[in-house]
Amino acid sequence: MNWQNGHVRVNHPRQPWDAYAEKIIVHSRYQKLKETDGYKEAKFDNDYDAAVAVVKTNVSHAAIDRIFDIADGLNKPLRIVRPLPSFDDTGSEDIDLHNSGATNAIPAAFQAYLCDQLDAEPDDEIIQVARVGRTKLNRFSRFLCQPHFRGIVRPNEHYMIVDDVVSSGGTFAALRSHIVKCGGSVTIFSALAHINGLDTNLAVIKDTLYRLRERYGEGFDRFWLEVIGHEDRCLTEQEAKFLADWQGSGAPMPPDGHTILQFLRDRLDKAASTGK
Repeated sequence: MNWQNGHVRVNHPRQPWDAYAEKIIVHSRYQKLKETDGYKEAKFDNDYDAAVAVVKTNVSHAAIDRIFDIADGLNKPLRIVRPLPSFDDTGSEDIDLHNSGATNAIPAAFQAYLCDQLDAEPDDEIIQVARVGRTKLNRFSRFLCQPHFRGIVRPNEHYMIVDDVVSSGGTFAALRSHIVKCGGSVTIFSALAHINGLDTNLAVIKDTLYRLRERYGEGFDRFWLEVIGHEDRCLTEQEAKFLADWQGSGAPMPPDGHTILQFLRDRLDKAASTGK
């Protein structure tokens, strides 16, 4: 993080959305996933056998059918990629991932299951270069602390991004941006679980973007680019909804003389300074 004139600045560039980024295909409810036998061993102890059992219990045949429908229409090979390595994500500091052991085996088991079902290739050439501990961060800290990826991208093949859980969609967005920036195409997104177990919008929709800009006024798009490092149209739907609804969900009103946009800037500065 950098500070300019007393305000935080980060650099998390993202590529604009395309037609492929409409939905994340979801298999199960998060609560069901957590209650599955072997979940703790798979999630926190890197127990691959437990992870395989957890995946088989939670995959949805209906979701697999939706994935098949998309994959059947592709005219190039499909590669399935996950955030690699995969952690329980409870840490709070960026570290060298190659010098620390992965703890979450569920994404690898989910990736392997889908590769088998779709006759697709697993991709382990793209890696996450910073562990940011997003699970325990609040929404504002998540905007400031986002994962980054590096590695070889094959422009003549389609990619499918998978992970065990989706919440705000930031990890999906960051991994997709790396692939697209390097000339690849991401055509399918899937998560084993989401809070309500339903497919969820990944890319921000027009109505939410309009509400967001109406809420914060002229200059929000420029502000977000300067502070976070990408345009507001590159937000995920859940990120944008959170920002658009923020003051309607218990946040205090701005002090006298402050605009809502200034208040948002102060809130991001607080997150950077205190982690809260």
